[in-house]
Amino acid sequence: MGQDLGALAASGLSRKGLGRADLGPGASFVAAGNDKVAWTTGCDPYGAGTCRLHRRSISTGATTNYRFPRRADGAIVSPDGNLLAFRLERATTDPRYDAAHPAPPSDIAIIRLDTGRVETVPGLEIPAKTSPGLAFSADSRWLAIALDAGDHVRLLAWRSGLALPFETTPIPGQVLGSPALTPALRPTHR
Repeated sequence: MGQDLGALAASGLSRKGLGRADLGPGASFVAAGNDKVAWTTGCDPYGAGTCRLHRRSISTGATTNYRFPRRADGAIVSPDGNLLAFRLERATTDPRYDAAHPAPPSDIAIIRLDTGRVETVPGLEIPAKTSPGLAFSADSRWLAIALDAGDHVRLLAWRSGLALPFETTPIPGQVLGSPALTPALRPTHR
């Protein structure tokens, strides 16, 4: 899950130059990019706390807080800075997985930073301890999801309003981070 960084200091480039945000004790870093830094607090794995997602503008210091159902991590900020895509831990473990495993599977979700509305990508279940690669298209309308499937990668594309993500032909290799959206992989659907 998110790295517990204690008194976290996150740096990022803003339009005004290098910015720095002190996120405080108990913060779990989620993402940084496009003049934003995001972190969670109070996301106890046993549900004992009130989980909150915090988003701060690096250039202005303005912070927005969102009540969150569970822990989030592995996030990226969209190029336009209006969306955050992330892994959202499910509330309970799934009996189809190892019963002794302490972590539940996850969903891929997007939060609209202007409204706080969270939307889950339908039809996906991410096993615990799995880190999919996430990337937004240049116009921030599409989310690319790279899922490790052994000796190949399943590459999916999804945008709000679709019943299920589109899936491409599997690509040889493994997921080692967020995929780069080359012109050949950019969705042309509108």
